Amino acid sequence: MKTDFKVGISGPDNKLLYNEVFNKFFQQAGNPAESFADDKPFKFNRETLNAKLQSYKREVFLRWDNLGYLTTINDSIVLFGLNEYEVNPVDVLKILETFSFEIASFSSLHHQWLNPVEPYAAPSFSNFHLPHGWACAFKGNGFKRLVSLQWLDYGPWKQHIGNSNTQLIQFHEMNVDARTALQQATTGHKLMGISDEGGFIQSDYVYKYNNPGLYESENELLKVIVHGLMITKRQMLDACALKLYQGLGKDKPLKNVRYIFMTEEEATHHLHDLWLRNLQCYAIIKGKEIRLDDQYHPETKKPEWTINSVDY
Repeated sequence: MKTDFKVGISGPDNKLLYNEVFNKFFQQAGNPAESFADDKPFKFNRETLNAKLQSYKREVFLRWDNLGYLTTINDSIVLFGLNEYEVNPVDVLKILETFSFEIASFSSLHHQWLNPVEPYAAPSFSNFHLPHGWACAFKGNGFKRLVSLQWLDYGPWKQHIGNSNTQLIQFHEMNVDARTALQQATTGHKLMGISDEGGFIQSDYVYKYNNPGLYESENELLKVIVHGLMITKRQMLDACALKLYQGLGKDKPLKNVRYIFMTEEEATHHLHDLWLRNLQCYAIIKGKEIRLDDQYHPETKKPEWTINSVDY
């Protein structure tokens, strides 16, 4: 599928990542039509580009006529676009394997999603990442931003698993019309975006619940007793963020959060959602704390298009 190809990609060293993207897509393109660093033009060559990457404050921007653009913002992300590119999930994954990124976002392939009458406001990863379109991707430590690896296996999307601990998550079929693509992608966007039901843990996380519980230092565990209450998906997301960002502080390292329900019925009701987020689920059964999530093996249920579609 040949179309505009826009990518947001970030990693531990975005200056290095900028050079990797430049070498892959723009090295043979000649001098760009525009070259700016912090809104000031500069005479482009490889030496001046490297100097600007080391000294810029806000943005380095390059644009080539009839090819595309490459920019980095606040040393937080690398953004690039190609005017005409054959977008194939398998080929894109092979390219991603060679980049030192952690999180990648890909814009929509359908301009109809942004019609002025009823534009689609897609979720995103924030931090200058693109609103979700046809795919997103993770590599290495990028997976830590998810509530669990199970989240990838059980979502309404198509997984492409590559080398170098890289995955591309495809939200819709490649060769369908804009309406069908949006219908297929909407739920996946929400579950992979910043939302109360989502499985992506944003940076600068703002907690809604405090997950009060008893800290067990021996097992680096927070035990939360639950009786007659519903644990919301946002509360579970908060618990996952608490683990990722070590929200209890340096003196209380946290490996996991254990929810202990007073009845097996309550525990079973929450079991799938807790398991999906790698949070422990216990029930009081005959006076004993019995763990349920470690013996839970749900069936994988994927949308039909993810099973039958052929994109290469």
